[in-house]
Amino acid sequence: MKKSVLYTIISFAVVLAVYCMVFLVIPFPKATVSWIEFGFTVLAICLSGVVFAYAFCGGAKSKLYGFPIFKVALIYAVAQLVAGIALCVVVAFVNVPVWISVIVSVLLLAVGALGFIATDVAKDVVEELDTSTVTDTQTIARLRTDMASIADICTDATARKNIETLEELLRYSDPVSCPETMNAENELVAKTEQLRDRVKENNFAEAITLTDEIYIKLAERNRLCKLYKK
Repeated sequence: MKKSVLYTIISFAVVLAVYCMVFLVIPFPKATVSWIEFGFTVLAICLSGVVFAYAFCGGAKSKLYGFPIFKVALIYAVAQLVAGIALCVVVAFVNVPVWISVIVSVLLLAVGALGFIATDVAKDVVEELDTSTVTDTQTIARLRTDMASIADICTDATARKNIETLEELLRYSDPVSCPETMNAENELVAKTEQLRDRVKENNFAEAITLTDEIYIKLAERNRLCKLYKK
C-alpha cells in the first residue's frame, strides 16, 4: 500500500475519532436531531473513505480520473459535517422537528450519491475514449517507428532518401485511424515489411519501387482521413 493511500486512510480514521469524541464528550443537550445528525455524519465520513479507496485503488485507471470522484465524496462529507454541527447547535436552543433533520441529511446524501454516479460515468467515458484513441493511433505509430528503423539500415543513397521522405510524411500524417482507412493501413504495414526485407537483402531497385507504392498508398490513406473525418 502506498504511503499516500495509507496516510489518507489514517486521516479519515482520525477525523472520525475526533468527531465521535467531541460529540460524545462535550456536555450539551443531545436531542433526537443530534443523534440523527451524528449518525449521518459518521456515515458521510466512512463513505468518503470508501469512495477514496474506490477512486484511487481500483475504480480508476489513473489518479487524474479518480480525483473528481473523491472530490464529490469529500464535498458531501464536509457539507454533512457542517449541517450536522449547525443543527446540533440550533437544537440545543430551539426545538427543531426531527423531519427537518432527516430531510436535510437525506437530501445531502442523495445529492452526493447522484454526483458520485455522474462523475463515475463521466470517468468511464473518458477512459474509454482514451483507450480508443491509443488503439486508433497504434498503426501510424508503428509505421513511423518501422520507417525510421529501415532508414537507419539502408545503405543506398536514393532508397534512403525516399525512405526518409516517407518517414517525414508519416510524421505529419493524421495519427488517428478510422474504419475507412483500415484497408489502406493494412497494405501500408505489409508493404513496409516488404521494404524492410528488400533493404536487408540490398535489393535497392525493388526497395525504391516499394517506396513509390508506399507513397501512393499513404497519400490515399491521408485523403480518406480528411474525407471521413469532416
